Amino acid sequence: MLKKFHYFFKVDLDRLRDFKPVFIAKLNTYWDKQTILRYLLDIDDTLAMSFKLKEKYRYFNLTAYYDTCDEALDELIDEFRSNPIKEFRDFGRMLKNWKVVIKNSFIISKGRRTSNGPIESTNSKIKTIIKASNGIRNFRRLRNKIMYSINKDTPLKN
Repeated sequence: MLKKFHYFFKVDLDRLRDFKPVFIAKLNTYWDKQTILRYLLDIDDTLAMSFKLKEKYRYFNLTAYYDTCDEALDELIDEFRSNPIKEFRDFGRMLKNWKVVIKNSFIISKGRRTSNGPIESTNSKIKTIIKASNGIRNFRRLRNKIMYSINKDTPLKN
């Protein structure tokens, strides 16, 4: 069951809400996704605790606001730092070290949270162009190719 439904631990809990039954060949029966998740979490207490902590962090990330996130973030840091699993303690330490930056990510500008996602996308496009065009010796040509690919909506000057 863990091998077949491991993605349940990665996906958002909201995406497991549909009640369409899934056939489980080993048991020769149909279960809905919520039943499968409960079964998986009943296998081990540590697994259940880890899943709940992951979901708590996800919920915090979706619902927190800049003005009110200090207390909830401190609570999360304490929970992660006191967890018996080393990776969660490390994650809690990382949350503590980056607390100011995490809090600043909840600043809303032009109706959206600030994010480095757009610049990461641009960096990824540049790396893909460089990989695909190996052998270009002329830097100016490579630069122009990158500029054209990234700024397709910008009209070209004569």
